[in-house]
Amino acid sequence: MRHCVSLLSLLQTTANMCFRLFCLLTFLAVFFVITSQHEKPVLNQFSTTLKQREGSRFALTCLAISGQTPIHFTWFKDGQKLASKEDYQITNDELTSMLLVKNVSRRHSGAYRCTASNAHGADSQSSALVVQCWEKLCQKNLFIFYPNSNFFPISFSSQQYHPAGSRSPPM
Repeated sequence: MRHCVSLLSLLQTTANMCFRLFCLLTFLAVFFVITSQHEKPVLNQFSTTLKQREGSRFALTCLAISGQTPIHFTWFKDGQKLASKEDYQITNDELTSMLLVKNVSRRHSGAYRCTASNAHGADSQSSALVVQCWEKLCQKNLFIFYPNSNFFPISFSSQQYHPAGSRSPPM
């Protein structure tokens, strides 16, 4: 009989500990869900500098890897707000925004920034686009401004391609 009482006491103590552990884990889970839902967006990291050939396509994708939805995306080039128009195509969904240039030219060189914002704050990522030319058309220097930084000189590169028997650049 004594063993039955000890076993019953042990079961009650174990059940009490399990209930307390369950309550603690439930509280932590609810706390995590509540706090994670009220956070500003955090974006994927961009490459600092991107190089594209003139005439190619260029795309930057801005991904909110965390943060409460809805998230609003805004694109900038050299500090000026961009919108979908002839040169730029911007597509957004719940967690991503993509900036597309279908025919890159020298005028597209510059500092691009994506900003994601919600009711709890904002995050942004920047990347410089350097357009490389086919012929000696871009022999000038360009100064690109990086947000929260100084001006940095970026030189266009000029490359000549003349495969045997051809005067046009390779594709």
